[in-house]
Amino acid sequence: MKLATLATLLSLPSTLLAAEPSRDDALKLPDVLISASRQVESRTSTAAANTVFTRSDIDRLQPSSVTDLLTRVPGVQVAPTGGRGSLPGIFIRGTKAAQSLVLVDGVRIANATSGDSGLQFLDIDQIERIEVLRGSRSAVYGSDAIGGVIQIFTRRSSGPGLQPRLRVAAGSNQTWQRSLGLSGGSDATRFNLGASLDETAGIDSTGPSLASDGDHDAYRNRSLNLSLSHTFNERFEAGLNLLDSQGRSEYDNPLGRYDDDSKQIFQQQPYTYFNLSSLGSYFDVQLSDAWYSRLELAHSENRDDKRDKFSDERFVFNTYRDQLTWQNDLTLSE
Repeated sequence: MKLATLATLLSLPSTLLAAEPSRDDALKLPDVLISASRQVESRTSTAAANTVFTRSDIDRLQPSSVTDLLTRVPGVQVAPTGGRGSLPGIFIRGTKAAQSLVLVDGVRIANATSGDSGLQFLDIDQIERIEVLRGSRSAVYGSDAIGGVIQIFTRRSSGPGLQPRLRVAAGSNQTWQRSLGLSGGSDATRFNLGASLDETAGIDSTGPSLASDGDHDAYRNRSLNLSLSHTFNERFEAGLNLLDSQGRSEYDNPLGRYDDDSKQIFQQQPYTYFNLSSLGSYFDVQLSDAWYSRLELAHSENRDDKRDKFSDERFVFNTYRDQLTWQNDLTLSE
């Protein structure tokens, strides 16, 4: 008997992922892919060029950040503009940075004004899995996925029982990374709670010929991650995911600030207060043997408040998104 799958989607906008009821378990597997068609499928069965990093890969590779991990993906170029927390340029197969879609648990997080995805503010300790699709996925995700899709899944429970974790790392320039978490639950209920603090005195990324902003650029990031899911019966499951990162990031402006009145260039020491968050809930229902339905509701915020130590200038770029997705998968037999 041959099986075919027909999927219908009602989305406002169509941004969230959908998957089979075993999605949380699938997040642990290196040979499945969720982002290509919003369904759990084998990586070998999809035509999309892809790279997947599981939590085991992240622990083994020990990247310092999400952008550091993305430098290992073929076809992806990461162009940093400074130290920790600085705005990176991420180019998939030569396309513009604004043409690559970034999702966190299926939620768009990019700033609608600046186009900044906020990847530099995501703590690597709060991430369970990263999927990178290279090549256009506009038919599934829209025009901002011409270059590809970077889908990030936040940390999940690894199974029943309690699993505490603690990590402390130190480095040069007063760099400290601290994280702790607790996950576990039962066969029906699973949870994960994690928190981290990442801070450094930073480096000076300007050259000696551009000394108008010659200070070290400090960075501080506080992150919180929460996930909770419960299987009520074999046909109904519900859950929620929360990620919140906020802090302060200094960066360089080596050209300084030009004053129209005095016709002079003044030194600048710019910095930004950032807050990147996403909150989503889902409801999985197996309506029949052939009909699976998934409803997702989500809210995301990308707040960016840019300031300067030497002036009263202030630029605020805030983006708030509310998303609703209802996906239905029908399995037809012939």
